[in-house]
Amino acid sequence: MNFNLFWIVILIMLPTLSFNQEQTAIKQAPSRESVTKLNSVKHEIETDFDNAIKEYEKLIKKYPEKKDLLYNLGNLNYRNGDLESAKENYRNSIMDVYPQKEAYALYNMGNIYYDQGEYQKSVELF
Repeated sequence: MNFNLFWIVILIMLPTLSFNQEQTAIKQAPSRESVTKLNSVKHEIETDFDNAIKEYEKLIKKYPEKKDLLYNLGNLNYRNGDLESAKENYRNSIMDVYPQKEAYALYNMGNIYYDQGEYQKSVELF
């Protein structure tokens, strides 16, 4: 009997837990303005690295807590050949809460050190 009561309580609470998670996700979602700006930057990346970099720098000033912007800027710097800026931006993005982004940043920094002939530093980051 107690076992059935346990499952009944769980089934009643499940929708509440799901609703709370959705509300939390909505509160943490970026504003429409930032999404629009990020999308415009994404489109610019494909054709004009210099302006895309400038747009990302503006976004970073406005949203300094969003470390993924630094990671993306590092990618642009890397593609544009500015390896020192790329390393700096990757290094600063590592403070992100997403472990996968941290791994990507370290991997990309390893590639930069490899490209620069600093093989020992490269190996340490892989």
